[in-house]
Amino acid sequence: MSWRAEIPSAAENPSRARLPRLAALALTLCVLLFAGILHAQTSGLSEEMRRDFERWDAIASEAEALVDNNNMSVGRLEEMRSTLVDIRAEATQLADDNRSVVSDLNERLEALGEPPPDSVSEPPDVAEVRSELETEIRLANAPVQRADEIIQRINYLLRLYDRSMFRRLSDEATRHYPMPVRPVNWGIAWTDLKESFERQLAVARMIPLENSVRDHIITRLPVNILFIAVGLTLAIYIRRRLAAWAEYRIVTASHKRSVALAVALRNLVALLIPTIGAGMVFGVLRYENLVDETGSAFVFYLPSFVLVIIAAGWLRTSLFAPRASRHRPLPLDDATAVSGGNTVLALGFLVALNIIHRDTSAAWNLSPTAQSVLLFPVTVLAALMLWRAAGTIRAIRDSLLVLIEASSVDMNAASMGVYIIRMVERIVRFVAVAAPFIAAAGYMNLARFSTFPVAKTLGLIAAAAVVFDVFTTLARSWLTEKRIESQTPASGTDDGLIPVIIGAVIMVGSIPLFLMIWGVNWPEIVELIQLMGQGVTLGNMRISFAGVVKFLFVAGLILGIFRVLQSLVRGVVLPRTKLDAGVRNAVTAGLGYVGVAIALLAGVSAAGFDLSGLAIVAGALSVGIGFGLQNIVSNFVSGIILLIERPIKEGDWIEVAGFSGYVKGTRVRSTEIETFERGSVIVPNSDLIAGTVLNRTHTNTFGRLAVPVGVSYDSDPRQVEKILIDIIEQNPLVLENPAPTVLFMEFGPSSLNFEIRCYLRDVNYMMTVLSDTNFEIFERFAKEGITIPFPQQTLHLHEPEKLAKAFGRGETIRPEPAPQEE
Repeated sequence: MSWRAEIPSAAENPSRARLPRLAALALTLCVLLFAGILHAQTSGLSEEMRRDFERWDAIASEAEALVDNNNMSVGRLEEMRSTLVDIRAEATQLADDNRSVVSDLNERLEALGEPPPDSVSEPPDVAEVRSELETEIRLANAPVQRADEIIQRINYLLRLYDRSMFRRLSDEATRHYPMPVRPVNWGIAWTDLKESFERQLAVARMIPLENSVRDHIITRLPVNILFIAVGLTLAIYIRRRLAAWAEYRIVTASHKRSVALAVALRNLVALLIPTIGAGMVFGVLRYENLVDETGSAFVFYLPSFVLVIIAAGWLRTSLFAPRASRHRPLPLDDATAVSGGNTVLALGFLVALNIIHRDTSAAWNLSPTAQSVLLFPVTVLAALMLWRAAGTIRAIRDSLLVLIEASSVDMNAASMGVYIIRMVERIVRFVAVAAPFIAAAGYMNLARFSTFPVAKTLGLIAAAAVVFDVFTTLARSWLTEKRIESQTPASGTDDGLIPVIIGAVIMVGSIPLFLMIWGVNWPEIVELIQLMGQGVTLGNMRISFAGVVKFLFVAGLILGIFRVLQSLVRGVVLPRTKLDAGVRNAVTAGLGYVGVAIALLAGVSAAGFDLSGLAIVAGALSVGIGFGLQNIVSNFVSGIILLIERPIKEGDWIEVAGFSGYVKGTRVRSTEIETFERGSVIVPNSDLIAGTVLNRTHTNTFGRLAVPVGVSYDSDPRQVEKILIDIIEQNPLVLENPAPTVLFMEFGPSSLNFEIRCYLRDVNYMMTVLSDTNFEIFERFAKEGITIPFPQQTLHLHEPEKLAKAFGRGETIRPEPAPQEE
């Protein structure tokens, strides 16, 4: 039997026939699995990352198709744009995370040093580690590069979306409606409005009201009535009573803190109480499907138009304060304040009507003709109120000019503020004049976009002014406890930087609201904040808004700690030592310099700034900066030398550059000297190091005083010497050793000149000793009959007889002519 006869055929054993196919399939699966694992390892992308990239690519492709569709609504485009922004944020976060991994791997690779040349072999262990690190770096760079590609693609799509939405908004703004001033359109609008009302009424009647629903409404009716009654009571009665009590407290309060708390209560009552009351009323109405179809609210719901009306009432009460002129934020008289408050309230009602018109036009399916006719009177009235608001702004500007002229404020800053107010007034007047004509021509959206955002912007500025006044008033009340009656304009509290900080915070917080008023959506604002958080990249250093905030916070915190430490050292530690004032000043100043250096280094470290990328730029700029700032650097180094060597110190009496006075302090660039006339002389530190300085109190306060004295020639010099010695020895500030002496200096033209020389315990009292000594000399000389001469001159006259005769006859004496030379 041959060997072939022993092997069964495929027909005889089917399972044996399937074995080769199963083995081939298993081998193929293993190869594919191994290839996938190998590809994942070599590409550096995990399965989660791969799914994220696929999802991002799919959304980006969908976004590319949507942006080319001209029939797509603006709302859908905004939704897709928000999704793209979210994807970009996710990709940026993924790239940043992997960049930190790459940075750590690069640092480990740099620790191994440069690879040796080809002719030199590297140790096997080091070569293996280097190869592994290079592979890990390549794998970690893969998701970074892929994420960067996604980010660039999304940025391009966002630019396309911005152009598309801007084009659509421009078309919407320039859309032409039927002219509302044509009488034929009034009838069309009335008919359309009547049909829309009947259609809505028919829809409401078609809603079946079953018995169970009716019973449920009747069951809830007492609770609903109770909530509505409480809400109306809060919004009308409670608000009015609390507001009247707050106004009374503002008028009758005698302390600034009481006034500040009353002002804060007035704002809280005018804004919070009506909001709660109206929210309760509309919450019940919405729950019963009377103002909204969802019925999701029961306790609180506030439509936007009601919030606008409440805000207008709050501004009228708080900003213009018609019944509390004693504390009115604006410098206006009572009549102008009442007029301005009524204007603000009217603008609030008109803005609310615009919101109602915008929301109901789509729900009622009004025709363009009806929309144009209904919106036209609202726009004209809003323009009229803007004109009145411009008049109020002008009154505010005039009042500020009067206050500026009567005060001593900085004229540059004041003139800039007045200029800004004038520009706002002109813009408001221009809009108030142009808007009715634009609306009459049929461009209703353009008139609406120009009128109501201006009104909302004025309201935002007014709200910012009220918030600023409330917080500054509260801050000022905590800084002083003065009574209102005893406070004069000159005795106001120096608020320092508190108003500046409060104003800056309010300004930054108002920017998103300002952008939303002028059509910027909240997702776009969030995108702007994210871009600010990402910052810009300079070399290897990324400067972001968050990094700057961290730097300022950490540096400011450390500086504050060192300021407190300086105060403790200056006030507690150093007074317990035997160090003089100069050493104490040097210690505190050096501590301040150390604090500044540590604060800068810690702030840079906390912010994550990598300054190595700026090393080349700093090196290139250092030469030019060195030439430009050499005087400043010289003065800085000289200041450090003054603090260490202390040739002069705080409290020394020095004479330099023709000035004499006491050293008040040595700073980084200069030293301040207070003269005896209470003037401050600022001397550069380099002049004190390189120049000649007379320091009268460098090592001690001892010093010599010289008092010159002159007597007449008929005086006895020995008697004069004895009197002067007796006078100077009686002064308690004169030292006994060395003993004072009296020197006979010279025979002067009209006097015998003496000089008292003595040493004082404290040279700072030199002028006092000199004055007391002169007083004693004058009294003793008068008592002893010694004369102190004064300068005299002898006049010799030639031919006095001629002069006497000439003066007696009143003749003019002519000089004889000089002899002429032959």
